[in-house]
Amino acid sequence: SIILATHDMAEAEEMSDRVGIMLGGKLVNIGTPMEITATGAGLTKVSVRTQNSSLSGTGTTFTAVSQHKSTGEYEIYFSSDIAPTLSAIITHIESQNDSLIDLRVERPSLEDRFLEITTTGAMQ
Repeated sequence: SIILATHDMAEAEEMSDRVGIMLGGKLVNIGTPMEITATGAGLTKVSVRTQNSSLSGTGTTFTAVSQHKSTGEYEIYFSSDIAPTLSAIITHIESQNDSLIDLRVERPSLEDRFLEITTTGAMQ
């Protein structure tokens, strides 16, 4: 076993099998980087680009999406439950006879979760 103390969460996520987060001198969260990022209030970011922009400006809402923004080429959704969100987005694209060009799903990073824990005092 090796103990690595770092403030670089990307380094910790890449190099560690297990991570512990300390707050106020106490270990408040411990687990694999995936276990830690899967818990908490962090939303999953879904970026979608279609051939005919069928998602753009429609005002359509999707299951478990709490935030939405448009960047021109991409529609970006923030979901608390990724499976029904993806299903609803794909169903909508198909119903509009559009084609999916790019789909990106990004889970919260270890740094996002670290900031959530240390700013809210959330303990696991």
